[in-house]
Amino acid sequence: MTEKEFFENAGKYLSGEGDQKPQEKDFAPLEQVWEQAGTFRYSEEEENDSAWARMQDRMNAAPVLQVSHVRRNVWFAAVAAAVLLLISGGIFVVYKQMNEVELQAAIERSTGTNEIATLTLNDGTVIVMNASTKISVPAGFGTTHRHLSLTGQADFEVARNEKLPFEVKTGSATTRVLGTGFDISAYPGEAVLIQVKHGKVEFGTEQQHVTLLKGNGARLQDGTALSTFDVSGKPGGWKTGPPVRHRPSTAAQIRPQAQVRRERSQQRVHRKFPELCHIGRNSAGDHRRTTGVDHHRVIGPLRYSSLIV
Repeated sequence: MTEKEFFENAGKYLSGEGDQKPQEKDFAPLEQVWEQAGTFRYSEEEENDSAWARMQDRMNAAPVLQVSHVRRNVWFAAVAAAVLLLISGGIFVVYKQMNEVELQAAIERSTGTNEIATLTLNDGTVIVMNASTKISVPAGFGTTHRHLSLTGQADFEVARNEKLPFEVKTGSATTRVLGTGFDISAYPGEAVLIQVKHGKVEFGTEQQHVTLLKGNGARLQDGTALSTFDVSGKPGGWKTGPPVRHRPSTAAQIRPQAQVRRERSQQRVHRKFPELCHIGRNSAGDHRRTTGVDHHRVIGPLRYSSLIV
C-alpha cells in the first residue's frame, strides 16, 4: 500500500466514512493524536484576557524614561522665542510707522514776488518754483499717491513711477505724467500754459484733454478753451535769469497797484512843495488835490505827479 492510500484509508476510518481499520504499525500513533484532539477546548475570551494580562506585566516591568527636564527646557525656549518675536515685531512696526509719518507729511511751500526756490519731493521729483508761486502737497505723497496743486509757475522734473502717476492740479486743469519734464504756468486770472521738455504729458480737464510730447505746448483759457501749440525756445528759461516779479493781468489786481504808485508819486510832490500842494481824501475815499494861493505854481508839480504814476 502506498503512502497516499494509507492516509486516505486512515482518514476515512477516523472520520467514520470507512469500516476497515488500517493494520499498519504507523496507524496507532495517528489514532492516539486524533483521540487527544477531541478532548481539546478553546475559549476566545479567556485567551484575550490572558494576552492582555501578559502585556500589562511587560509594560510595568519596562524602565521609565525621565523626560520632565527636557519638556521644561523646551517650554522655556518656546517662551523666549515668542517674547523675542513680539519685541522684534513691535520695533519693526514702530519703525515702519515713523517712516510712513515722515513720508506722508503734508507740504506747503510758496515764494515771494522776487524769489525763485527749489523743492525736492520724497520720490525724487525736483520742482523749481518761479516768483509768486504756491505748491500744496497733501499727506501721503510718495506712498499712496503723487498728487499736488500749483498756483503760479514751476518747472518739473518728475521721477518715474509707473504704479503712482504724477498729477498737478491747476484750477480746472490737471496734468498727469509718469516721469517727464515740463514747465507749467497757472497764475490767478490767467490762462494755464504748459510746455513739455521731454517725455509725454496728459493735460486738460475731465471734458477735454490732449497728450503732449517733447516740444508741444497747450493753453487752457477760462477752464474751457483748450488749444495746442509748438514751443518756441527753451521751456523754463526763466530759471537761468534773475527773478522776474510777476505782474497780474486782471483789472481787479492791476488797479490797487496803480493806485499805490499814484499815491506815492503825489506824496513825493507834496514833500517837495509842501506850501503849494495838499493831498487828501474826500468823503467817498477818492484822492483830491487842494492847492495854495498861486494856481500856476501848483499845476507843474501836479502834471509831474501824473507822469510818474
